[in-house]
Amino acid sequence: MSRPRRQNINKYGVIFCIPFILFFVLFNLVPMIFSVVISFTNWDGMTMDFIGIQNYQRLLQDANFWKSIQNSFVLLVLISTPLTMIFCLLLTYFVSFKLKRLARPVQVISLIPYFTSTIAVGAIFSFLFNKNIGIVNSVLVNLGILESPTIEWLGDPMMARVIVILINQWTYVGYTSIFFITGMASISDEIIEAAVIDGAKEFRIFWSICLPMMKKITYFVILTSVIGAFQQLEQEFMMFTGGIFGSNYPVGGPDASCLTMGLNFYSTSFISLQYGYGASIGMANAVIIGVSSVILNAVMKRSDNA
Repeated sequence: MSRPRRQNINKYGVIFCIPFILFFVLFNLVPMIFSVVISFTNWDGMTMDFIGIQNYQRLLQDANFWKSIQNSFVLLVLISTPLTMIFCLLLTYFVSFKLKRLARPVQVISLIPYFTSTIAVGAIFSFLFNKNIGIVNSVLVNLGILESPTIEWLGDPMMARVIVILINQWTYVGYTSIFFITGMASISDEIIEAAVIDGAKEFRIFWSICLPMMKKITYFVILTSVIGAFQQLEQEFMMFTGGIFGSNYPVGGPDASCLTMGLNFYSTSFISLQYGYGASIGMANAVIIGVSSVILNAVMKRSDNA
């Protein structure tokens, strides 16, 4: 009696898997294969010519390609991601030890930026820091700090980078802290009470006891944050594509100071309509993200075993 039942279960399992398999093949696997194919062509959406590895040879001489890698790695991975970790750990500490009664409202408020559309976030910050109609310049003028709204925040390479970092903190600190706050809730109160009895201060408990117990959460957050940093696109796209709130900034900002890997891929493919070359950029970006993830995962595993 049990054998037919197992066969029925297996049959229904296969049936329920079919929709996922179809969607995966149609919307993931086929586009990936197509991207690999067109990366060896010169395609503008109308005519397609096979050119071999010329697109990849062009990558090696493309200043924007290397600039985008540099910006994504330095600006988003080495600077923005550690700052996000620092701020989210501070928020976790205060919510877990200092603001226990306000923990739920603080978590909800801190999550609002993350659930706000990234397109809207980029547009809002573009408006806030606009030279002519931006609120930031208007506030500084009203406070007497400036005589006239002369600071062109997004037109200066250094200030543009600072604003991109600021956007990342505003957007991702609350979301990232949720993982650590959840991890704190899983730690037994007896462990914390024992540390208090031994005379340990709250921050010492958090740093020396709680964080080591949340090592896997830390690894997960770091890995996903680095992958997300390499893929970032929307905020920079809204601020530095020209025409936003009367601005006329080039793609990627002044001197390509905020040109990320994702934005470089998008602008090449869908603004310049160089689909073949854009596909080669996408393939190169995928390799960079994959290799970086493997290296980072290996480093974290080695530190875990040390």
